[in-house]
Amino acid sequence: MGSFNYGNRKSRRQKIENHAGRKYKVTRRMPELSIAETKILRSKKKAIKKFEGWLK
Repeated sequence: MGSFNYGNRKSRRQKIENHAGRKYKVTRRMPELSIAETKILRSKKKAIKKFEGWLK
């Protein structure tokens, strides 16, 4: 789906499919802290909302 840079932060969203259905993975990296936060959501709408919230 794509990755985007915002300042020093990098965010990424990805669609995952299996026999149970679709899930959406949203990842935010914070290089100044050397950590990443990942959320897995069932709703595309909620995943996009979380992704856009992280870019602000």
